[in-house]
Amino acid sequence: MVNGKPKQSAMLELSAVSDQLSARGKEARFSPVASRPSSLAPRPARRAFTLTELLVVLAILGIVATLAVPAVGPMFASNQTASAVSTIGSLLVTAQTTARAYGTPAGLRIERALKVDSRGYMVERMSNRPAFEQGVKAAFELNDFIPLPLDHQQVRLVAFAPGRPGTPVSQAFEVPVGSFDPVALPKDIWVAPGESLTRSPSQLTEGALRYRPYYPGDNFVGGVEYSRLEDFLVIFNAAGELVRHPADKCYFKDDRQTYALDPTRNAKYAPFVRTVEDSSLSLIAYDRNKWNAINPADGFARRDFLQRTTPIYINRFTGSVLEEKR
Repeated sequence: MVNGKPKQSAMLELSAVSDQLSARGKEARFSPVASRPSSLAPRPARRAFTLTELLVVLAILGIVATLAVPAVGPMFASNQTASAVSTIGSLLVTAQTTARAYGTPAGLRIERALKVDSRGYMVERMSNRPAFEQGVKAAFELNDFIPLPLDHQQVRLVAFAPGRPGTPVSQAFEVPVGSFDPVALPKDIWVAPGESLTRSPSQLTEGALRYRPYYPGDNFVGGVEYSRLEDFLVIFNAAGELVRHPADKCYFKDDRQTYALDPTRNAKYAPFVRTVEDSSLSLIAYDRNKWNAINPADGFARRDFLQRTTPIYINRFTGSVLEEKR
């Protein structure tokens, strides 16, 4: 120092050190490594959900689920109805094409599916035994025969075909050449003849709807029963037009009914059986579960239920389905 003042050289050294420290500070400030927080640096504490907040969220979710569940059932039912209508619509077009191609009446037989064995024969409800195993069963055994019904309907494509020689039935409906397997409909949505909407309450009780098939000559067959609501025909004439085919000509050849081979029951007519209703011109789709919940003897409740169902109209000339929304 000279006279209490630092030397010039010392001042220059201090200035150089100051510049170096300033440069290092800038590098540290803009360096990405330096900007990264140290793993050892304390992190700010995260605020957790309180029990009250969690309960409020769960309550809101419960309310939303409660409001949504009632809408799920109708949505599934609507999807099944649409599936049934779509299936029947495509089969109707096929039936109309078959009628025109064969030049003879053809259509669909909509029926409740019955359990069959590996040979395609109906099996009994109680014993699960083939309806006609060996030889000929006695008449009382045939009368006691009860087939095992399944919980869905199926649709068969049928066409008029020559009947057996010597029978009063010159023609009957059966699966046409190049046979088609029955097509199953959705389990929960069933279809019925549109004419069911005009039935009186007394005609809609279970006892009034059930009937046993008839042989030609109106000789009823014991055993298996059908329902006017579950088993019916939709027919196109040879020109492909939808028609009301008369019941006395609605014979159906069902090879599943092996009991019809019993010679004591006019075997030459077997296995032709006659329905008791004219073929249908329209259909209705209904929820089978709700139908089953109605008292089978309450015709008024059944009529009211059917009148709230969805009618399905069939175009007479094109065979296409027209579904009316309600």
